[in-house]
Amino acid sequence: MKFKAFLKNLGRAHLLKRVCFYSFVFGCALSAIFSTITASFGYLESRAHLEQCFDVRLEQDIAVVGRAVKFNDKELAKSALFRISVACLDERDVQDMVYWEIVTAGGQWLRQGKTLVKGPELALNHPLNYWDENAGVSDYWLGDLMLNLRLNRLYEQYSWQALSTFLQQTLILGLSALAGLLLGYQLFIRRARDFMARVRAHDVNAAMRHMVATEQTEVAQLWKVILSLRDELEERYQSAQDRVERLTEERDKAVKDSEAKSQFLSKLSHELRTPMNGLLGFSALLVESRLSDEQREYAQTIQVSLESLLHVINDVLDLSRIESGDLNITSIPFSLRSVVSGVSSLLKNRAEAKGIHFDSRISPDIPQMLRGDPVRIRQILTNLVSNAIQHTEQGHVIINLEQVRQGDGETTLRISIEDTGLDPSLRSKSVDELAALAVVAAFAIGSYIEAGAIAFFMFITTFIEHRTALGARKSIESLVKLTPTRALKQNPDGSEVEVEARDLPSFEMYRRLDL
Repeated sequence: MKFKAFLKNLGRAHLLKRVCFYSFVFGCALSAIFSTITASFGYLESRAHLEQCFDVRLEQDIAVVGRAVKFNDKELAKSALFRISVACLDERDVQDMVYWEIVTAGGQWLRQGKTLVKGPELALNHPLNYWDENAGVSDYWLGDLMLNLRLNRLYEQYSWQALSTFLQQTLILGLSALAGLLLGYQLFIRRARDFMARVRAHDVNAAMRHMVATEQTEVAQLWKVILSLRDELEERYQSAQDRVERLTEERDKAVKDSEAKSQFLSKLSHELRTPMNGLLGFSALLVESRLSDEQREYAQTIQVSLESLLHVINDVLDLSRIESGDLNITSIPFSLRSVVSGVSSLLKNRAEAKGIHFDSRISPDIPQMLRGDPVRIRQILTNLVSNAIQHTEQGHVIINLEQVRQGDGETTLRISIEDTGLDPSLRSKSVDELAALAVVAAFAIGSYIEAGAIAFFMFITTFIEHRTALGARKSIESLVKLTPTRALKQNPDGSEVEVEARDLPSFEMYRRLDL
């Protein structure tokens, strides 16, 4: 664990410290290897020298040892063996390092020196023989002369020599690493810190730039790159600041222009709505007066057209409100059937004028009264249907109203406008233009193509308005009063028949007949 912690802390150290430490460790490893190899070669060389020396001396004095064994003269043998030992070793080392033993056919004949302990040693073995040509005496094997040299002292000598060499070289390497650390700090780290501090403080003067330009060291080259990048970043920053200021001025101008446009549109729409409301009021009075059926139909058409124009004016005002963020969504009781019927009455003549079949289909499970913003629904629905009629040359345009789900006092309705016109991507006015109003009103709108027909759809999630039977009856009767004298009655099987409005029961599903 301590070693891992040491390595972790070493990885966090400064680069120069790590370089010096790794260099020191590497140098120590090389020094240990070098000292070990040198001592090993010295030890092997000394051992070979001792072996050669004893071999030479034994060849010279082996005859004397053989005569001593032949005539059983141990003193002569000891004297000869001692001379051989002194010839190759220091006299002080003979007792500790040399062990002689002569073994004959009868067993151990002579032993001289201390018994060897476990450790490095050198063993030599020579046969003993004797012959005398003058006396005619010869004996080709008298025994064996065995020599064991204890090399512990020699091994320790070279081991201490290797350790001493290693320690000396380690000290030299440590001092060199320390000197390298100090020089590196003075020549690189300190100058680099001063340079970076001046760069951060934006204190890069001409003298520093001249020093960087004239100095040819690697550090100066690095500083030159840093200064060039700094100058480039300053240029980019200044350019970005100028662009931000320019864009800020353009944004402020655009905001002022937008506010002026919104104020103009708001004022214009208010000015236009005043006479429009007057015309709508008088057209309503005209419808309630005594008129023939044809005159009443004309008056109702005028009233519907005025309502459409008023809706266009409201659209312009809503556009300005959306841009300024002041558009409010109301939540009032309303009949979605009446909204769909009103849009159908308004745009049916335009579709028939182009020879397009126009129809609206309302599912029988649609609740009678809902709570929401009928104005926004009418705006989006009118725009979608107008868009479909505008881009359809033949075929049909159909409004479908159906219920997707109902529960916990809420209902999700799906209004789709199906047509056989151009692809939505090829239309100059697509459903995307209503996205802003749909987001504000919390509606989901989109489009899809299926079986050669194009459908724009809108999902509405709203609350169901619960009323008493009497209140519902009065609401429907009031709606009937606002409808033309002719209406369409929807049977349980889904078919519709034309009836008089006054014959319409209060609680039957209905929709206003398109004019």
